[in-house]
Amino acid sequence: MKTPYAQTLRRAPTNTYLRRERDGRRRRELLLVILALVPLAAGLLGYTWVELQTLSTGYRINKLETTLHQLQRQERHLRLEAGKQAHPARIERLASERLGLQPQTVGQTVHYQQIVHPAPRLEREVPERGAGRGER
Repeated sequence: MKTPYAQTLRRAPTNTYLRRERDGRRRRELLLVILALVPLAAGLLGYTWVELQTLSTGYRINKLETTLHQLQRQERHLRLEAGKQAHPARIERLASERLGLQPQTVGQTVHYQQIVHPAPRLEREVPERGAGRGER
């Protein structure tokens, strides 16, 4: 059974003057919708970017705080170790065991003033005038 509609589809259009026209009203409506959605999309993208930056900064702060606590713990440990290493009893023990040093005696002590301004020696005799030369 043939319908008139099926017959029109098979046939090529014969109207050569038929032309497609663009609808100006529809174009304006589409432009208004786009202009309304672009700022909204830009605002949403900006808000998302700010939230992601805030989250990233929070993670960085957390990581830096963890590193700070680890470094503070390490500093305390190193200060304790330095205190143990610099203890005078330990230094004396190592000096006597490893280097064979003994505690100093009174005569070994040299004061700063003695080095900078040495006292004149009295033991040395000053030769008299003319002594030691052939007298004429």
